[in-house]
Amino acid sequence: MESTPGSWAGQEALSPNRRAQTPLARTPGLDLEVASPEPGTLRLRLQGGLDARSAPAFKHALAELLSEGPSRIVLDLSALKRLDPTGLAALAEAGEMAKRCGQRLVVAHLPPSARKRLARASLHKIIPLSEA
Repeated sequence: MESTPGSWAGQEALSPNRRAQTPLARTPGLDLEVASPEPGTLRLRLQGGLDARSAPAFKHALAELLSEGPSRIVLDLSALKRLDPTGLAALAEAGEMAKRCGQRLVVAHLPPSARKRLARASLHKIIPLSEA
């Protein structure tokens, strides 16, 4: 299925039936893309930094994705370059939001420095970590 970029808050851009990556938001320092690699799963790829400037856009985009009702959302952090304390807090809040919605949030492809920060903050207790 061919993907057409759309507004990150638009229903069409967030459709779980999308197989190709669709840009969700471009905030200073962070790009968000969504893909649906399999039914019931959405992958949100973060590229850039998750920090005080970008955390609100990340949380808003995640809330939009959760409203679509996937059973699982995978946060792909393979292209994450910066993660500050505000970004860590945003990830913790993301895990709690998913739990309240009855959905599963998983963090995947963590760069080593981000993995250490998540471990020190005990975020693995809120959000499961995955290699895939």
